[in-house]
Amino acid sequence: VPEGWLVMDFVPGQTLSNVLQQTVDLLTRGILLHDFGHALAELHSTPAPKGLPVSGADWLGEKLDEASENLDRYKVDGTAELLAQLRQDRLAAITPALIHGDCTIDNVLVGGSRISSFIDWAGGAMGDRRYDLALATRPRREAFSARRASDLRAFYEGYGAASITQSEYDYFNRLYEFF
Repeated sequence: VPEGWLVMDFVPGQTLSNVLQQTVDLLTRGILLHDFGHALAELHSTPAPKGLPVSGADWLGEKLDEASENLDRYKVDGTAELLAQLRQDRLAAITPALIHGDCTIDNVLVGGSRISSFIDWAGGAMGDRRYDLALATRPRREAFSARRASDLRAFYEGYGAASITQSEYDYFNRLYEFF
């Protein structure tokens, strides 16, 4: 019998997107984005919670199947042609990590002057950390626009690893068109 749970709690703070929208000081921006990268690295290095499937799972295959279902059932930005292309160009699997699954700057809270938490965990899973990285660094008016190369630099310095490739970034952002 399928079960569903909803756990809610009040977490004080503002979304990172709101804080960045109000922050013009480049040093403060850099600190927040560095902190965001560091928080995401910590998440990706966290062991899987007990009971979360870890081995044998085909996360990307499941996301592609879910994309197909979403295309059939809902109005999404993706197309059947794009989905076929994503299946054809499927990226090689990497070691699964604990991921947020919708790691945009709208789902990161700032409390005081630090990243305090991630919210909206509906997509949390053992999956491909490149998906989180691609979504986290999507160009927005508030951050990561072409005019702000320093945003990416600060984020990846905090993350502590090289950035994903342009082709990985493009692949996962095209996949996100179905969600």
